[in-house]
Amino acid sequence: MSYLFPTTDSTIVNAELPFISSQSAGAAINVGGTLLLNVGAFVTDGGTLTYQWHANTAKNNIDGTAILGATNAAYTPDTSKAGTYYYYVVITNTNNNVNGTKITTTKSNVTAVIVSGTVIEAVGEIEGFNVSTGTIILITAIGGVSAILITSGVILNIKKKKPF
Repeated sequence: MSYLFPTTDSTIVNAELPFISSQSAGAAINVGGTLLLNVGAFVTDGGTLTYQWHANTAKNNIDGTAILGATNAAYTPDTSKAGTYYYYVVITNTNNNVNGTKITTTKSNVTAVIVSGTVIEAVGEIEGFNVSTGTIILITAIGGVSAILITSGVILNIKKKKPF
């Protein structure tokens, strides 16, 4: 006598961990410069990837703070203040077609961004003068517009009044 038992495939399938194929290296930039951080990631299970960039004061990807609105594969960090900043991105794969864990995450390595230089705001007439990090020379053009020659990483934003 033979017995047939119903068989079921009880294999649990989880969402795949996102694989990071590329990411930005650390960078040094002057105050006010533009920098684009990005990450390349993929899954082969048909899931949907989402991104959340984080900023951190320490060189790790553990206890950073999520950056509001930074939810794409690319992120442009704020470079308005000098300092060393650390960034990483959490990539989430959501796959509602699996029968196990539907959401998995992967964190990128930390990227250090070193912002250097000093921004000096000035109003009115300025002559050539020295500052501790470089020499600033005034060049006056037609119509009262001013340009500044900057040396040694100092940036001068000048707001010169036009003559009456």
